[in-house]
Amino acid sequence: MKTKKMIFPLIAFFLPLFLISGSPVFTVRLGPKMQSSQVGFQVGPIQPYIGLDYMSMGFNANVIITNSHAETDTSIFITDYKIDSDIEGNVRIWMPHIGVRYYINNHTTKPYLFAGIFKSFASIDAGADFDNTYYDENGNIDFTASESEKLDKETVSLLEDLLGIWGLNFGLGAEYTVNEHFSIGGEFGFKYAKTSTSSTNEAIESVDYSDYYTGDYYSVNISDGYNEYSGMNDQGAIKTVTKTDVTAGLTFSYAAVCLNFHF
Repeated sequence: MKTKKMIFPLIAFFLPLFLISGSPVFTVRLGPKMQSSQVGFQVGPIQPYIGLDYMSMGFNANVIITNSHAETDTSIFITDYKIDSDIEGNVRIWMPHIGVRYYINNHTTKPYLFAGIFKSFASIDAGADFDNTYYDENGNIDFTASESEKLDKETVSLLEDLLGIWGLNFGLGAEYTVNEHFSIGGEFGFKYAKTSTSSTNEAIESVDYSDYYTGDYYSVNISDGYNEYSGMNDQGAIKTVTKTDVTAGLTFSYAAVCLNFHF
């Protein structure tokens, strides 16, 4: 949230610089991990810029779901099955960014420092491998099964939201002036943005049951630690435990060739 709020004063700072007299610069950045373009405005040793980065990379996440049950009048849960899923895929990320270069000198070869912020937007194509383990009534492994399938839309949407994060980038570079309209250079930088979540959810299903002899209805009473299950005729309570660990982020260094067109 703090990073998000930073963009507004930065835009307020950069906008007047784009409106005053100076030299517009269009830059194309080419690298093995990332390609980008940006438009800057040279004002003395400072060049504020706005641009767009693009990159493609793989990702993975692990989700484990365990389903257990308890017999009537006991709080001891026996595992029914466990689903261990590995999610893998490819994500395409677009990163609008805003920042500033500071040139250390104005010689033919000009070193500079740069820093800025970015916001990422992701598009995901992914699938999952499921390893399912089923247990018998005593809690021992009965059999296992494996399957693969594409991620559902809800899961893809969740991961795309996690990757829609704000981040920082900074680094250094240098450019060689070929003529007044073109320069070529190199850049080495870092991008940092990371978010993660880990959650464990337990749910007890409370269901009405009909007594076999009287026809009266009863419900699972879970208010005292799953201990009161009267009138359930050995049907028991069901507990579902879902553990989800998801880490999403962009943390990497990069090197790129920069082609700068001066107008």
